[in-house]
Amino acid sequence: MYGSRSETPQVSPGGLVPGQQVTATTALSVQANFLAAFIRYDLGDPATGKVKELAQTDPYAPFNWTPGWADNGERTVQAVVYDRLGQAYPGPVVPVRVAVERKLVFKGPAAGAVLDGPVNLGVSLNFSARRVQYILRDPDSGREEVLATVEGASGYRWFPGPDQAGRRELWAVVTDDQGNTFRTGTVEVEVKGTPRLLLTSVGPKQVLAGAVQLRSQSNVPLTGIEYELINPKTGAVRAIAGGADALAAYNWTPAQGDAGSWQLRAVGTRSSGEKLLSESIPVRVHTGKLYGPQPITEKDKFLDLASGLAKDVQAKTGMSAALQVAQAILETGWGQSSPVDKYTGRRSNNLFGIKGQGPAGSVTSNTWEEYNGVTFQVEAAFRAYHNVSESWADHQQLLLTGSRYEGFREVMYNSVQGAWAMKRAGYATDSKYPLKLMDIIRRYQLDRLDEVGI
Repeated sequence: MYGSRSETPQVSPGGLVPGQQVTATTALSVQANFLAAFIRYDLGDPATGKVKELAQTDPYAPFNWTPGWADNGERTVQAVVYDRLGQAYPGPVVPVRVAVERKLVFKGPAAGAVLDGPVNLGVSLNFSARRVQYILRDPDSGREEVLATVEGASGYRWFPGPDQAGRRELWAVVTDDQGNTFRTGTVEVEVKGTPRLLLTSVGPKQVLAGAVQLRSQSNVPLTGIEYELINPKTGAVRAIAGGADALAAYNWTPAQGDAGSWQLRAVGTRSSGEKLLSESIPVRVHTGKLYGPQPITEKDKFLDLASGLAKDVQAKTGMSAALQVAQAILETGWGQSSPVDKYTGRRSNNLFGIKGQGPAGSVTSNTWEEYNGVTFQVEAAFRAYHNVSESWADHQQLLLTGSRYEGFREVMYNSVQGAWAMKRAGYATDSKYPLKLMDIIRRYQLDRLDEVGI
């Protein structure tokens, strides 16, 4: 695959033969006689001349193409291979016939599941949807209820209440772009529907600083809502916000005397006067100064700083300096965002956002978690280093010793192969992470760092 560039560039696609009928997921691949940076796969319609991009993907691993219902018919598939300079080399056009069946599957609770809280409903399909209806049925009475109608193929978060308790059936009805309707299979569940009240705007261990929006969700009608702080030492309770509209959001701004650790809960009032309590979650109120991420150095000096550190590692290990620098640029925003202790402002010198304890201890900064279906900020300990060099060495040690990066170490001398190997090892969840690295390398001519004598 890595022949001399003096040869005429050649691209040979694999996985399909001319005239093949494609009825399911098909693994596509390419062989090229030059160093490929990435592959773009295109699907063409000979009748209209239209071409759509299927993916920009790893040239060193198969691409699993799953045709959709709209792809059915006489089609062409073409692989276009790009080198590290961005030059495109199209492969031959392969005519195929796509003949996949329409697929529609209900996604949500498993058959026989017992539901006593919110649950996500959805559909998996291989055709375009105009809207989806989620249906609940009582098999004993035959009564049906439309839980929700959503646009496109969106999901729905259902919070079953007491009036929906019992043995129930769930399914979805999908309307396609032509107005045709299709029904999923049925899933039978047992609904408990216990009356519940959930906090949805604040999560456990969250630090509240400045104005806070308080919101909750219930599966029964409420005539009022109140939010309370509970002193965990004395048990004393204090109302901080609320009103007659239980669905509304209420703002609360902590006063100076509110600083400290608390339990937060919501208290709803039902029409009968009965009180419905949410869970009590631990929170901390901070009314002092907070510090955000800080630069490692001036932006125009970061490239020189990173290049020097990368060249040192390359001399010792062979790891591509261009790849190291591109990672640092991408992950720190040119060195302009490094965690600091949010309470003291102490710098971490942490270039890559690695959590835990470092050689210089740790700093407390923000990260994200999910609670009751909502993402919110919580605190986490990030490694602190005595200097940037320690941070750089720690990150490279992760790549050089971690068992999951064994495949990366086999190709780490090459920036292109190394970028894709890191993605395959699970280094980043962003599917375009290697492409972003290669774009940085090309744009700032970082490949010169890997040239002998530079």
